[in-house]
Amino acid sequence: MNERYLHHIWNKKRLPFHKIKTVTNDSIEVLHIGEYNERESGPDFSMAKIRINKLIWVGAVEFHVKSSDWYRHKHHLDGAYNNVILHVVYIHDKNVEVEGRTLPVVELKPHIDLDHFLTFNKFELNKAIDFPCKNLLNEELLSDLEKMKNKAFNNRLSRKTSNREFDQFESDHSILLNLTARAFGSSVNGAAFEEIINTFSFNQLKKHDENTIRLMLNHPLWKHKGLNAGSNPGKRLQQFLDFLTVFDFEFPFWELPASIIILYFEQQFSSAKINSKFMLNNFLINCVSRFLFWKGNQQNNLVLTCKSEQLLQLIPKESNRITRKWKNLNVYFKNAFDTQALIEIYEQLCTRKACLDCAIGKKILGK
Repeated sequence: MNERYLHHIWNKKRLPFHKIKTVTNDSIEVLHIGEYNERESGPDFSMAKIRINKLIWVGAVEFHVKSSDWYRHKHHLDGAYNNVILHVVYIHDKNVEVEGRTLPVVELKPHIDLDHFLTFNKFELNKAIDFPCKNLLNEELLSDLEKMKNKAFNNRLSRKTSNREFDQFESDHSILLNLTARAFGSSVNGAAFEEIINTFSFNQLKKHDENTIRLMLNHPLWKHKGLNAGSNPGKRLQQFLDFLTVFDFEFPFWELPASIIILYFEQQFSSAKINSKFMLNNFLINCVSRFLFWKGNQQNNLVLTCKSEQLLQLIPKESNRITRKWKNLNVYFKNAFDTQALIEIYEQLCTRKACLDCAIGKKILGK
């Protein structure tokens, strides 16, 4: 047994509260479980509201595997624990005194579902691997993954186009330029490209010469390690500058149907002599789709936010380190909408081991 599991079943109210009594047979009614203190020091739950017999207590609830752990953890020397109103333990082996009163104790051992505890423990033991649920997945749970994609997609684009990201910009033009720069820079050199557009004026970028390019490439932010010839900073910067010379930032491409938007940018890339399907798709995913989503939210225009999704559904699936991890789980994808959603699930849930915030994790642990 471990405290984290006891926190979990209390926090998720996965206990037969109607059957619980103190070890001295006092009646207990949990009116409010309290606020979970997951990261800070001090009692595990604060501001709980508990009726013990006929008296209502408001304060903290502390959890331990054994009640004697109170002293082993030296809580008796810490004034932060003086407002604890209930001690919840797996095994009661010692009374605890707090400021002259004996702390009421609830022993959970008779109420624990051991099968559920073992399932929970599998997640804990698997935290070192990419997917803690890897050995528990089945067809039913994989179908739940499909249902998670829309929420994941919206979460991803909301994060990537948040006010915190874009409040600094004065116009649609400057936001589109920023997204364009980051798309050409990709995750490796996106920050360097952003620094370039902040250092040089738009006219300097459009009317660049060899001396300007040399100044840009002297910037210390550029990263070279692990990049192939097609992705090196010099190549990507030249493509970016060539694109700026042909693209009209005032053209309302967002008014076009999703399929025509793709054709429009194919023509723009062709005019800029950028013959890379990978770069085009990367640009559509990381610039155009995000711009459509942002503009749709700004204007409260559902057509534009939906168009962002439609666009990605027309773009081929991505192949990268994260999508290959999903493929190893026998999860397959049809298009860039699928891969973007799965990248978000992996980055925001799986890598953080946030199984309790995941629909699949909740379903497994709810059994």
